[in-house]
Amino acid sequence: MRVENPSLVVWKDGAPVLWRAGATACESVTEDTVFPDGVIVGLPSDDVRSTLLSVSPEERKHLAKSLPFMMEEQIAEDVDDLHFVSSALDEDCYLVAFTRRDNMATWIEQLASNDSLKVFAPEALFLPLEGNECCAVVDGDEVVLRWADAHGARVDLSLFPMILDSLVEAPSSLVIYGTDREKAVGQLTGKQAALVDWRQGGWGTVLLLTKSAPQVNLRQGSFA
Repeated sequence: MRVENPSLVVWKDGAPVLWRAGATACESVTEDTVFPDGVIVGLPSDDVRSTLLSVSPEERKHLAKSLPFMMEEQIAEDVDDLHFVSSALDEDCYLVAFTRRDNMATWIEQLASNDSLKVFAPEALFLPLEGNECCAVVDGDEVVLRWADAHGARVDLSLFPMILDSLVEAPSSLVIYGTDREKAVGQLTGKQAALVDWRQGGWGTVLLLTKSAPQVNLRQGSFA
């Protein structure tokens, strides 16, 4: 899905806020908020997970119904409590995203006065990514990061180095967007800090580089 520098709704301290491309600060979302065309909702990546799934031609026919059971062995929670969506990337590979059904209901309720919001996707998948780099945006005491086509997270800034150490393949570069370099880079180990490519700015700066939306939309099924 091609977009021209989309605006993005994300959650800050439990409440939705609006980031416009190029903005230096976010705006609180209220009943009176007028959204620009093409605005997308970025769901908190500590509550939404995404992954890639190989699907055979036979499985594709019934994927919508069978997806929860295909994912069951990889998930500790009861699949009946989860909302699953998928999107084909090619003939064999699907991008899968899922979250708790009660989370999804709460997010929609918080934005209930804004019927124009039709696309809900994991916020981490908005971060631009090239090659073997890891991309992150620091917002206060939290960081949203992405390290692969379908994988990202939102964690407390103090856990940033631990997440980086846990990656199967160490990134060749750490592209970090933020406004307080000393605070952010100070959390990292010396080896990690040596990989940092610092970009001054927050989500507003990230959106200036965003030309496509994530290829999955959780506003489907019973939440359409």
